Amino acid sequence: KPWNNDLVRFAIQDGMDLFDTRQNLADKNESLQSAYNELDKFVYSVSHDLRSPLMSILGIANLAELDVEDEKALEYFSSIKGMVNKLDGYIHNIIDHYKGTHGSEFSDKIDFEALITDVIDSIKYHPSAQGVEFKVNVIQKGEFISNKMNIKTILSNLISNAFKYQREEELEKWVEVEANVSTTEAILKVKDNGVGIPEDKKEEVFNMFYRAKQDDTGSGLGLFIVSEAIDKLSGTIELQSELGKGTEISLNLPGKGE
Repeated sequence: KPWNNDLVRFAIQDGMDLFDTRQNLADKNESLQSAYNELDKFVYSVSHDLRSPLMSILGIANLAELDVEDEKALEYFSSIKGMVNKLDGYIHNIIDHYKGTHGSEFSDKIDFEALITDVIDSIKYHPSAQGVEFKVNVIQKGEFISNKMNIKTILSNLISNAFKYQREEELEKWVEVEANVSTTEAILKVKDNGVGIPEDKKEEVFNMFYRAKQDDTGSGLGLFIVSEAIDKLSGTIELQSELGKGTEISLNLPGKGE
């Protein structure tokens, strides 16, 4: 006392507005958390409930090929297997993208030699990888800390692309992965002697759903996912390629080491 009635009225109104804002924010946070929980359930459903019948279809097609001799029937089974593998790859890309965009922990200790070996072991028996020599050269000095899921997603997509886009006429097909790692920086390179990328398409390959060819069996998400994951890690990517000779992709990723 004494007080100004208008100032008291404004103060009370500001307090009410602040209370309403905080309450609305709390409600939205609760709603957002609920949406994330539902999304987690959906991703689990995609990875389990959809992939299980796909793998059953693939297994049945493989068994049928052993019992069937008719060339036309074998051609049909081959087409079925191709479509199943395409859909399964698309599901993997969706899951990788989800994990990459929602994983926020940057506290993983990363052994690059073990990680690269794990990625190659998971894909080297793919039909497209047969006859491709994998070369790995890792120099790691110190403990590199970052987000393992994002880095694994990046390497999986780059290495998969490298063996998928080989030249059929090439007798000595190879994919080379290099890593030069310190506590603060990881310089990675994935090279191949495959089909290469035309000069006017080098920027487009990182766009969502881009395909190099109309009959490309890929989802068109691979390099888009790579680009998104690198942005999340605050890294950089550089692409060098020559049509008919191969491609080299270089990455620079910061670590959280001291």
